[in-house]
Amino acid sequence: MSKEHDIYIGQFAVSIGIISAQQLSVCLKLQAQYHQNGEYYSLLDILRHKNFISQSQIHILQKTTTGEGNQTLSANQVPLKIANRYQVLQELGRGGMGIVYRAQDEVFEREVAIKILRNFDGNHKMSARFLREAKAMAKLKHPNIVEIYDIGMEKDFHYFTMEYVKGKNLRTLMQSKKISVREAAKITIKILNALQHAHSNGIIHRDIKPDNIMISDKNVKVMDFGLAKMVEEKVRISQTGNAVGTVHYMSPEQMLAQRSKISYTTDIYSTGVTLYEILTGRTPFVAKSFAEAVKKINRPFTTPHEIKTKIPRQLSAICMKALQKKISKRYQSAEMFLEDLQNFVQSKQNVHAVRHSSRTLPIFGVIILCAICLLTLPLLSNKNKSETVRKVAPQKKTPTILYRGNLRRTGFYNTKPLTNVSQIRWSLPTKKRIKSSPVVSDNIVYFAGYTHKVYALGVQSGKTIWEFTANDLIYSSPAIYDNVLYIGSHDGYMYALEKKNGTLIWKFRAQDSILSSPAFNEGMVYFASHDHKIYAVNARTGKEVWSHKTGDKILSSPAIFDKTLFIGCNDGFLYAIKANSGELRWRFATNGVIKSVPAIDDNAVYFGSFDHHVYAVSHKGELLWRFKTGAEIHSSAAIKELIYVGSNDGYFYALDKNTGKLKWRNATKSPVVMSPCIFNNVLYYSSLDGFLYCAYRRDGRILWRQKLNCTFSSPTIGHNTLFCGGIDGTIYAVD
Repeated sequence: MSKEHDIYIGQFAVSIGIISAQQLSVCLKLQAQYHQNGEYYSLLDILRHKNFISQSQIHILQKTTTGEGNQTLSANQVPLKIANRYQVLQELGRGGMGIVYRAQDEVFEREVAIKILRNFDGNHKMSARFLREAKAMAKLKHPNIVEIYDIGMEKDFHYFTMEYVKGKNLRTLMQSKKISVREAAKITIKILNALQHAHSNGIIHRDIKPDNIMISDKNVKVMDFGLAKMVEEKVRISQTGNAVGTVHYMSPEQMLAQRSKISYTTDIYSTGVTLYEILTGRTPFVAKSFAEAVKKINRPFTTPHEIKTKIPRQLSAICMKALQKKISKRYQSAEMFLEDLQNFVQSKQNVHAVRHSSRTLPIFGVIILCAICLLTLPLLSNKNKSETVRKVAPQKKTPTILYRGNLRRTGFYNTKPLTNVSQIRWSLPTKKRIKSSPVVSDNIVYFAGYTHKVYALGVQSGKTIWEFTANDLIYSSPAIYDNVLYIGSHDGYMYALEKKNGTLIWKFRAQDSILSSPAFNEGMVYFASHDHKIYAVNARTGKEVWSHKTGDKILSSPAIFDKTLFIGCNDGFLYAIKANSGELRWRFATNGVIKSVPAIDDNAVYFGSFDHHVYAVSHKGELLWRFKTGAEIHSSAAIKELIYVGSNDGYFYALDKNTGKLKWRNATKSPVVMSPCIFNNVLYYSSLDGFLYCAYRRDGRILWRQKLNCTFSSPTIGHNTLFCGGIDGTIYAVD
């Protein structure tokens, strides 16, 4: 067999999980050494000699890659009608898993695409991967994702039907016409819209490339979820850590089969490669073998602007930020990548990539930078990650004010509610979306947002008292402890600011973004980071006391009860950690990401998971009950006599705290991702339909609803006024 065919067999074996990327690289190098010595062995011989594959797996690879397997899928053996419903019309394409046909659905009288897989002599991995693609696509309903209609099995093959898109894939389009810079950005925006939806449903595509992007006259659609990874699945196909993907579009963590590091940012990287190729006509590197690709992926890439100077530097910088080899330096979400591209298309200059990406500096800038380094060199010798800017004189203590109301994060506020709303007292447009939830202290309401700013506004007037600008976006909600406001930022810093004037006291640097809202206990501030760590820091000095490493990124915020810190993690565990030492007490496993902030009472810890369940766990880590909703749970629970929580299925639920039985539920038109709040006898929650709802907490009767677009920011009430932040970037004060 030819060298090219050996490489094809090897890459195919990696893609279906029979061998790992490292094993393929070892065998290709060994094969090259044998050839230099005049000895000629096929890749399959070497793989078998190294005991990397079995004889039966060799048979599968030979049958699949020599065409013998595909002969069983030949047109004359595929029935003209499938499931007595789909009339096969035309072959559209072939891949490693099967063949796609155009067919007529005689029930709904529409054209569909039907994908067929033969069983390949009982190769369960192929069948599992095929069905996983169907399962992934079936979860996703989005205008930029090819929709799946039906899944089934005939006597000797699996199949599923999907939307038939009339058009070309992106690769064919690139070969047939020149795509303008602005059009390239717009196509990528549509891809990111699809990924944002997939990621919000816990799905990583893992094989974004031009071949998997369909372009029609009116739209862009992502397809082929054959390598998709369901984040919440307990059993995954690539359990051995095998590399999956297409080599030139693989992220470094994919290529090195670093399974624990594969996340939503993996799709960000592959989308960056796709944008790079649209702009320049080539991928960031060219490799003739997998081993060569492993070497080249860690070398610096030439920027799109350096290849074609007509490509704007701004767009080139956006593309290169997506292609950062270090995960923490990439865009951390499709949403952030999307926002920068939208700003570019609208010719706005304030993009994250321009600020973070700099291959060269003007000479004057280098001189200034050197001077700064010389002046700050003594400070850099201190290994502690905190930077003390200013000492604060002791002041009269104020109550601790937290997102979700208190250290237990119950979402309950002993404050008079607004049982009706008459008007918007004032509003402040910030032009960037607000996900941070407000807190009120004295006569000031504190907000933060995508503008990188923390705002202190007068409760009555809405006038700005002070602003503080961080280096990056702020998702975290502010918290106040001993007259100091604490807030985390996407730049990885936890900031401590003087509550009265916003002066920076200290800032502590984690190794990645901080989306977690802080909590406090006995002079310490607790928070978590995308770097997988939970931190305990001295609240006065900003010095680290301890940190605890978890298994993945942390989007949840800590809750504290009886000197124990509780927090959820993307690895699917709820962690219980001793607050004074950072020692793990126990952890409780679920089957999905835990973004929900735990809420605690004397009997249990309550939280939601991407596995669709609401959990009640004892303080010893024992399951008390769980309740299944219809979709992922992003919302944190609020608790009083019942537990209240929203779900992505569009319902807001009230459950019995002791049994988990449903008491009532209210339907909205969209997912409920915001965390509810209770103000005495009423509660507030919002939906992605844009409405803020007010209901009686005992029976769910709706008192009022108001279109405010406060879809991600939980409201708070102070001085008989309700405050919330809008997805449109507006801060609202409602009477």
